[in-house]
Amino acid sequence: MNDIIVKENLQFNIDRLDAQRHLYVIVKRYTFASLFLCVIVPILTSFAKVIFPGVEPIIKGAIVYSFATIFVKQFLSSRASSLRNLAARIQQLFDCELFDLNWNEPLCGKKPQPEEIHDAKTGKNLTKLNNWYEPVIGQLPQKYGVIVCMRTNVTYDQKLRRTFSWIVEALIVGALIFVFSIGFKQNDNMWDWFLNALVPLSPIISWFIDIWKQNNNNIEALNKLQSLIDKSLNMAISHQEIPVSDLDRIQNFMFVHRNTSYTIPERIYNMLRKKTEDAAKYSAQQICEQIMNHA
Repeated sequence: MNDIIVKENLQFNIDRLDAQRHLYVIVKRYTFASLFLCVIVPILTSFAKVIFPGVEPIIKGAIVYSFATIFVKQFLSSRASSLRNLAARIQQLFDCELFDLNWNEPLCGKKPQPEEIHDAKTGKNLTKLNNWYEPVIGQLPQKYGVIVCMRTNVTYDQKLRRTFSWIVEALIVGALIFVFSIGFKQNDNMWDWFLNALVPLSPIISWFIDIWKQNNNNIEALNKLQSLIDKSLNMAISHQEIPVSDLDRIQNFMFVHRNTSYTIPERIYNMLRKKTEDAAKYSAQQICEQIMNHA
């Protein structure tokens, strides 16, 4: 009853999926480079100044490096933001054409050019990109199939981010325990502990907390998206007409989320991906059956 399943596996759509996923991988590399150069290296430099007090090259080098990281961080952040925006626009193009929705140029900017997609795609492991949506979705009317696909995308991201949030919380607690245990073990008083342990390691703890807060904000945005989706989904279950404007609004909110959200590190993403995909596809199948079986 719709051609979503057929269209998603057309070569130009597979290329778009390949391109946007590759771009997100590059964004994650920039994020890690920013962490390493702007957080970890300064921490190591701080410890070097404590271990080798009075060594002038280390002191001067630390000052110069601290100044340089201001510009390095800005460059890495700007580059990551630019690539994230292109990836989000490619995803938006994929979704809008797959779902027969309108492209919102004031919000999303111009559509990605074929040359941009060509330069971003890898051409590797393309079979893994086939059949993201459950085949049963193809048996639904177009708008009903679209809303189920949208729910699949949102719940998939929600589950990933909730698990990632738990991981970051564990890392924050672990970092605090490490700071306290090392600090008190190697220093006789609170002042020495503060100077030699807490101050040097505070950037990494602050970074973990910032990521945790940003990820939780992303989860909150997804929860609001799901609330909109659930309203339309209830209309589908009761076989009511879903306005195209509602679908356009949900898709536009999805673009904003993708364009601004924190990218989960690749190793954690790959570790969680299979189980999360299985849960999302199972849910989609159950919802499709509920729509088709509703009297």
